[in-house]
Amino acid sequence: MLRACLIGLVVAVTIAPQSAFGIAGFSGVASEGQPVEEELGWPAKIVDLVNDAVRTVGWNFWFSECPNDVNHYAFAAKNTDDLNRLIKKLAATKAKGMTVQLSLGKEFPAGGFAFLKPGNGIPAVVAFGNQVTINQWYSHLEEIEPGVRKFGVHRYTEPPKAMPPMLTIYVEHAEVDLARLEIPAAVNVAASVSKAEREKRQDDEALKAIDRLLERRQRASELR
Repeated sequence: MLRACLIGLVVAVTIAPQSAFGIAGFSGVASEGQPVEEELGWPAKIVDLVNDAVRTVGWNFWFSECPNDVNHYAFAAKNTDDLNRLIKKLAATKAKGMTVQLSLGKEFPAGGFAFLKPGNGIPAVVAFGNQVTINQWYSHLEEIEPGVRKFGVHRYTEPPKAMPPMLTIYVEHAEVDLARLEIPAAVNVAASVSKAEREKRQDDEALKAIDRLLERRQRASELR
């Protein structure tokens, strides 16, 4: 669902910059030191992760006409123990598709259109969707024929599935030690590394460390 809305943002900005048919932005959903209340439609126990002691701010990226159900929360983890605690709380949600994503970089990437600014020093961010919000959005879509609803070029016969919880860790942050991460078998692990990054940084230790972790996971999976 988020992918469809991001495509809409690109079209609005690149094809019709003078008369964009959609608008986009960010809304703050959490402040440092302030607890967040659980929302209807959140994965079970995700609020425990959201309210971890090292969580700083949270935001929602929105695009007009989209369900805008995905929230992001930043964590100023000070060591690998902090990260392992976050991973343990992620696993406790038992959400289908929950994932730890490993990404190159020393912090959350902050470009020209981002909630966080360069130099944010954030080594981990969790994002997840809200199925109740998506269901409500879906119910208001135009029904173009019995059982079929329309959103732009997309056609749906049922509400899209909400984004499962994804904890992204920026592995080049000084406090991240991939060799010490404790990721339960029930949690998926993925690498967010583009083909271009692989070609450019094939000899970098950070990339090698990601690959070693993925290889260990694969071997452990084959033994189960």
